[in-house]
Amino acid sequence: MKIGHWILILGAVAASLVSCKEKEEETDSYLSGKLVVKGLPSYVQYGETYHIQNYGLYRAGDQADSLLGYRWYNPFTKVTDTLRFETDPASVKPDFDFTISKDTLATFTLMVTGWATDYYSTSSSVSFTVVNPSLESGSLTGHPFNKTVRTVTDARDGQKYYTAKIGDTEWMLQNLAWEGAGKPYMEESAMNYIYGRFYNWHEAMEACPKGWKLPSEDDFLALASAAGAAAPGRYSDIAGVAGNLMGDVSFNGKAMWEYWPDVPKSNSTLFTAIPVGYLEYLENGSNFTGLGDYSLFWTSDSVDDATGVARYIYVDKNILFAASFDKKNLAAPIRCVREK
Repeated sequence: MKIGHWILILGAVAASLVSCKEKEEETDSYLSGKLVVKGLPSYVQYGETYHIQNYGLYRAGDQADSLLGYRWYNPFTKVTDTLRFETDPASVKPDFDFTISKDTLATFTLMVTGWATDYYSTSSSVSFTVVNPSLESGSLTGHPFNKTVRTVTDARDGQKYYTAKIGDTEWMLQNLAWEGAGKPYMEESAMNYIYGRFYNWHEAMEACPKGWKLPSEDDFLALASAAGAAAPGRYSDIAGVAGNLMGDVSFNGKAMWEYWPDVPKSNSTLFTAIPVGYLEYLENGSNFTGLGDYSLFWTSDSVDDATGVARYIYVDKNILFAASFDKKNLAAPIRCVREK
């Protein structure tokens, strides 16, 4: 065979290899937009059903997502199910109803995926936590309920609270959860009877049920004395007592107060403070902050018309602090004491 023929054959082979390589390097396109999964709160309870909406994806140049296919992954059954095939009519929506079918107190992830022929699929996920408000076997465990037989029922909503005599005063051992004012944690109803509600000072003054009241500074001084303070000072920080007020409580199995060797959490008073933080009202919205760090409570005392007095505990200090805050722009949990 002549050399020229070999050159032609090798050239054809090389061209073929280049063509194959170019074909191998061809890739699908990416869907435009952003997949939004909406309708599932961060905290949910067993048995509740939510309508999940999925939207926001589209082919390049076509902002209608009606021709895309959708599927979702159920974290309870661990099964992926198709919501809509790509060839379904445009009138068919990829929305679906999702029921919390497990009472396992844990955090799960729900995932939705959109796809189309010749496009890479796009997924989005939302995490949620299953909670239980039961006082005896719910999300909060470690309350000293076995050490007290006292309970009180709020006639306004039927909610039961455990109480204990601390010194000469009867205290609620849980944060008030009356829904007539204030907001639940993260403004999610499932947390209402778990962390209690967050009230500004004006709301707090009216929130306790009949026969009970918002504790005064004097009530907190008496509480500090019962917790071991020799001579607690009015509106001053009180050292050496926080551990006797802090409850060794867990949320869905995780300890709420981080361990610090300088803060012995004996909860000898049964007060059972939990660190759910506080709520700030800001110019551009509101912000829940301090979860795991602060346990803050309004008192009925005022500094002036705009400022109220609060008592709080910080995670790594064995101190019951005193502070003043704006009556309208800060919301905090409250405890109620029985009127004498």
